[in-house]
Amino acid sequence: MVDVYGGLWFENLVAQDQHFVLQCVLFERGIIQGIQMRVAHSSYTPGVTTDDLPGIVARLPTGMPVFVHFGAENCGVDFAERFDETGSYAIRGRPLDRSWAEWCAETIVWGKCVARAAVRPHGIPMGVVHPGYGQYHDDGEARRRMMDALGGLDDGSCLAVENVPPVVKREWYEAVIGARTSWSRDMFWGFGGTPEDMEMLLVALGSGWRCLIDFTHVAVAVNQYTVLAKESPTCSVLDWFDRSIAAYLALPHWPICHFSGIPPTLIDVSDYMDAPAPAPIRDALKTMEIVCLEIPFRQWSAERIIADFRARYLDARGPV
Repeated sequence: MVDVYGGLWFENLVAQDQHFVLQCVLFERGIIQGIQMRVAHSSYTPGVTTDDLPGIVARLPTGMPVFVHFGAENCGVDFAERFDETGSYAIRGRPLDRSWAEWCAETIVWGKCVARAAVRPHGIPMGVVHPGYGQYHDDGEARRRMMDALGGLDDGSCLAVENVPPVVKREWYEAVIGARTSWSRDMFWGFGGTPEDMEMLLVALGSGWRCLIDFTHVAVAVNQYTVLAKESPTCSVLDWFDRSIAAYLALPHWPICHFSGIPPTLIDVSDYMDAPAPAPIRDALKTMEIVCLEIPFRQWSAERIIADFRARYLDARGPV
């Protein structure tokens, strides 16, 4: 049976807020079998030290396994030092007199401390990172900086690298989010966002490294390439779920993945769990040991959404 993990932030655990309570209830009722916990820089939880971690983690239900999602670009972490999505590094890191590289490294070190205090899923790394962003696909300086940073932090045994939607465009983001950005550029490239790019990244990092597949990000990538192909006939098109998913599955990957539905959007949106379930994604999810659902967990809908996900994706045998 495939285990389903819920999700919370380390800040939720520290505060023991309603979101934390909901995840505990879901686990104790057997609706989820573990948790993915986002851990940002330690400055997000001021006053908490490594000595406090055993007591804080003990607030989780007994036996609950924890998989860490290390803070990503929405927490100011970009190992290529290009994309600070919400200005978090600029707001938090610079006042602490941290270079961007130091901020990113400290986030990973802190996340590993949290992970070591918790129960770790068997045969799974401590957690996952987003690789990084360039100004464009062949931004060699950004790629070199990212590789040096990741290689200096791990050998692949503790960190998985996740595929992100490859293209980040200001106009796409603002159209969905409904807010202006203060980005330095109108477009960025997410390294590892295509199977070919992820393969190049893993080969460069070394044989111990594997990816974590986010199947929603694969779907968004397909949407992006379909649109971009109309704008530029020279743009390669990943126009089939089965082709792109098969290509990712052929890469070294961990048996844990992310899923948050099939959005029709050009950016990652997590509110489309009710969309039709494509057979290639259903088949791929069944090969995993753990699926981390990255959805909005609400008290009035979480149980239904998880039950529906299991029925349509993990238990279904025919078209749904």
